[in-house]
Amino acid sequence: MDLHRTLVLEAIRRRLAADGEIPPGRYDVSGSRVVIEVNGELLKSEDEQYVPTTSIPVIPALMLALEKAGAVGDNIINLVAEAMTEAIALEEKGDEHLKDLLRRSAAAEDKVRSMLATLPPKTRSGKINVRAELAVEVVPGPGLR
Repeated sequence: MDLHRTLVLEAIRRRLAADGEIPPGRYDVSGSRVVIEVNGELLKSEDEQYVPTTSIPVIPALMLALEKAGAVGDNIINLVAEAMTEAIALEEKGDEHLKDLLRRSAAAEDKVRSMLATLPPKTRSGKINVRAELAVEVVPGPGLR
């Protein structure tokens, strides 16, 4: 729920609903003001580097691989299509099937992780943690008096 909707609901609750429940109906909230006092702290961590495995443009990457593969490109695209189909099927079967694949293919996983580690890193904005208390004051407009 977005902030303005939350604040409007809070204004109505505080004015009309002693028990916190808003009775059915249409309410004019025009002219109402919501004042929020914040006491606490915000901590923003340092930006961090990561390998963008989930944002790799798959189609251009595969097109480039095929272009570089030359004569064996058809074999590679067939292997990739087969592997993708199997991966989708494994994902639908659940975590145990994926764990079994990882156990059977530890060497392949190591090769993939090593290759991914060579990709150019991206910067992710540092995490934000907020520890605060809010005091909300509602000044009702004429429709909520």
